[in-house]
Amino acid sequence: MFNMINKLATVNGVSGNEDAVREIILNEAEQYSDDITQDDIGNIICHKKRDNAPSIMLYAHMDEVGFIVSNVTPEGWIKFQPIGKVNSSVLLSKQVVIGSNMVRGVIAVRPKHLAKDDDGKNTSISELFIDIGASNRQQALNHVALGDYIAFSSDYIEFGEEGIKAKALDSRVSCAVILDLMRDNYIYDMYYIFTSQEKIGYRGTQALDLATRPSLAIKIDGAECSDFPKSPDEKSIMKVGGGASISILDGNCVHDIEQVKNLYTYAIKHEINAQYKDISPAKNSNNFLNLKCGGIKTVSVNFPYRYMDSPSNVASKSDIKSVKDLIGGYLKDEQI
Repeated sequence: MFNMINKLATVNGVSGNEDAVREIILNEAEQYSDDITQDDIGNIICHKKRDNAPSIMLYAHMDEVGFIVSNVTPEGWIKFQPIGKVNSSVLLSKQVVIGSNMVRGVIAVRPKHLAKDDDGKNTSISELFIDIGASNRQQALNHVALGDYIAFSSDYIEFGEEGIKAKALDSRVSCAVILDLMRDNYIYDMYYIFTSQEKIGYRGTQALDLATRPSLAIKIDGAECSDFPKSPDEKSIMKVGGGASISILDGNCVHDIEQVKNLYTYAIKHEINAQYKDISPAKNSNNFLNLKCGGIKTVSVNFPYRYMDSPSNVASKSDIKSVKDLIGGYLKDEQI
């Protein structure tokens, strides 16, 4: 599974341009699917048939945050706009690749000694530019074009006892877990779905046309946690290394409480590390899936991770294994 995570995390799949990720998933999923379809927005729907059985849906998104070339200055600097929500504080001096030619560049800002007085606020993305080593506009345009996608350049690294570091772990770990679960057989009519364009408004999920209303939809995702040093009055119940993270409430989506409790009880009974996810006002794709087909029961099983939507997400291998073991075991042993 971790070889697949490495493979997925080191290709680029900015929202709307997930082709490289999609190709890897399709090549792997075709071995374990009875039928695979792809819709016009780029979602992949894999079906592993079981006649006269309840249908279960496992899904994750494929995409990552990134940028798009919006202008090239006369001096050859690349100006850009974000695709998805990106905190500008994580961008300075980060390496990126641009377009299908994978042109390398570094995100930069006007040097402090030349800048206007700083009022303490973060540098805005509009003040940043990418240095690709060009000395004028034409030189830059020989290598990049307006509308080219830009992605973080970041290696997959394993460190410490259980740590992994890469970009886009929230999506790529989740896709790898589903691909691994697809290898097994369950008593249900299984749909394994990989959605596009989550980072720009859950567009893949919103466009998803389900042929069958699933009895339960299980979303796999990363859950950002704040378990780093903090002031005594700040509290977080979710920790990297604490196991699979089960959601109770995401935005205005209240997950099926019976399934939530059953998942947690199953984890404790079978000695799988699990924890509840911090309740957050932030939406996720279940907010939209929950309302399809007259209402779909949802749960979300996550792995906790740090430094969301940056080039260096950090997660624990043990937590990822717990997510896979919890979902795989639950689908085999429990009546849903």
